[in-house]
Amino acid sequence: MSNLTPLEPLNETDRDLPLAAIDADEWERAAEKANACKAIEGACDKTKAVAMAAQTLGVDERTVWRICREYQIEPKVSALLAQKRGRRKGSRYLGVRREALLHEAIEKSHLTRERPSLGVAMDHLELECAKQGLACPCEKTVRNRLKAIAPEYVMQRRHGGKQTREKFKPVPGTLTVMRPMELIEIDHTLADILLVSDDARRVVVGRPWVTFAICVATRCVVGFHISFEAPTSSSLAMCILSIVLPKEQLARYLGFDLLGVEWPCSGEIEVILTDNGHDFHGIAIKRGCQEHGIELRYRPVGSPHWGGVIERLIGTMMGRLRMLPGATQRDVRAKAGQDVERRACLTLSEFRQWLVTEITAHYHQVVHRGIGMPPIEAWRSKSSSETSPACELSDHQCMRLYVDFLPYCERPISRVGINMHGMRYWSDELRDYVAKGVRHAIRFDSRDIRRVYFVDPFGQVIIVNCVRTDVPQMSVAEWQKLSSAQRTTGSIQQRIDDRIAGHDANKALVATSQKATRQAHRLSHKKVERDKNVLALPMPKVATEPTAPVTVFSPNRVPIPFEIMEF
Repeated sequence: MSNLTPLEPLNETDRDLPLAAIDADEWERAAEKANACKAIEGACDKTKAVAMAAQTLGVDERTVWRICREYQIEPKVSALLAQKRGRRKGSRYLGVRREALLHEAIEKSHLTRERPSLGVAMDHLELECAKQGLACPCEKTVRNRLKAIAPEYVMQRRHGGKQTREKFKPVPGTLTVMRPMELIEIDHTLADILLVSDDARRVVVGRPWVTFAICVATRCVVGFHISFEAPTSSSLAMCILSIVLPKEQLARYLGFDLLGVEWPCSGEIEVILTDNGHDFHGIAIKRGCQEHGIELRYRPVGSPHWGGVIERLIGTMMGRLRMLPGATQRDVRAKAGQDVERRACLTLSEFRQWLVTEITAHYHQVVHRGIGMPPIEAWRSKSSSETSPACELSDHQCMRLYVDFLPYCERPISRVGINMHGMRYWSDELRDYVAKGVRHAIRFDSRDIRRVYFVDPFGQVIIVNCVRTDVPQMSVAEWQKLSSAQRTTGSIQQRIDDRIAGHDANKALVATSQKATRQAHRLSHKKVERDKNVLALPMPKVATEPTAPVTVFSPNRVPIPFEIMEF
């Protein structure tokens, strides 16, 4: 037992318990000891006072002197509570070597980002103890050591700093807003439900993206947008437009019914608070906010609690829609055993109507714990009596507000129109801006490839349509994907082989033609040189032959050979 060194015990004694949790008899006994110590301290004859106290308490005099020393060190009744017999809770009696091996096993085989189970640490500890010939501590001892480690340190090692801050970092303070529309929080979420198409087939399309906007002062939902496209600047532009518009006008544009329920939440925005998503950092969004006098703020990075109001709204709405058919639930375990695609039945327009009714007839009418009243009552009470209701905007004002938040590209306007996204766009209103060598800001909605928007110097929005009439409504991403697929349609290898064969054939044809041409040029050159040489020679002199004597026929002459002409 000489190698067992008791470590410093943990501070987990009865003294750490709340005073009200201590047993009444134990507290009375400790109070008697405290009174006896006070009497001894004030007595002239302390020996006689100690003897009387020993008789009163039923202990010997040595015990009384010990109690007095403890009371002098800490003059409290709780310091004289009776200690339980046996080992104190938290005492450690492993050897130094085994204690070191145990901590090493926990650090290296349990407190890692791979998050292994405690069994891995036990295996590591057993092997190390076997190497050094030591008895391995039991699993309960390892668990007790692990419990003694600070939970914050355990989560830091196993889950990282982000989750540790979210669970342990204090987040005091709150957003203080007094007026409606003073601070608007906006965020997107992928809804936990499958929607079907609007045609007769009603096939499953997918999960929609929902953009919510909430007024922090009143907790009223002031705007929303639903789309199958991932969040973009266009989604944010549509959401801001829904915030500013009176909801009766918005209902006419989007085709939903308010069912006679009041939804007065609209007007000019003062501040927008968002997260640090890339769609909120676009130049179009920043300049659109500056154009309309809206201050754009971002939450601190890694601090989601600053968006707690919108996050709670999203959680509430997602919890409500999980009761609908086609809901995908929160995770795979909750979805187990459900044929979600077969149960899906809502279209996009039907889901929009359900969401509007849920906002106006339920969420706005129920007491919100954050403000202690229904959101609609908070809007009425905090709205100034001098504030007039929002006026309906004209079509031109709606279009201008919408276009100001759209992304844009700088393009020249040529005689054939505007070239963007691999397509051409034209409008007769662009005639005055053709071929002037100026690049204009051409705005576009990433959800619709069929048109772009041009704002002239007078502030008028010109809608420029695509020159092709066979292009259906689709997003820019879908069009680019379709164009890429068309370029790669068919057998790619067959087309490559045909191109190689054609290239080789043309190459051989050109080589043959070049060879024939060079040969013809060489022959022509030789003929010219030969003719030059012939012309350069002197004319040959013709020798004069003597005139042959006239042969006179004589019948008596014998002819010589070769004089006879042959026919």
